[in-house]
Amino acid sequence: MPRSCCSLTTGHLLALLAGDDLTPFRTAAPVALACQYLARPGASTLAMLGSGEQSRLQVRLILHVLPCLQRVRIFSRTPEHRRDFAHKMSELVPQSVEAIENPERAVQDADIIC
Repeated sequence: MPRSCCSLTTGHLLALLAGDDLTPFRTAAPVALACQYLARPGASTLAMLGSGEQSRLQVRLILHVLPCLQRVRIFSRTPEHRRDFAHKMSELVPQSVEAIENPERAVQDADIIC
């Protein structure tokens, strides 16, 4: 449900925000910021466990702050979801995005695990 933002002094409407649109950003932005400052130099591989909307935004923001990453491995328990995620993300980012069939393989030698 949208939440109205009003001026504290005049009471006039300043903005209308949809919380369901903002929530993924409130979670993904700190994750990307942490990755930016904590990733080791030369990091090249991101492993993402999960393929929901939150994962999509986290991948995009992490790749934005760490364009040096070359690969994204995605694991989801549902084969169709991980394949769909890899396909859609491959259209949005220049890095290689690969659907992986098990979580152990997804995180093996990954520099960042999310």
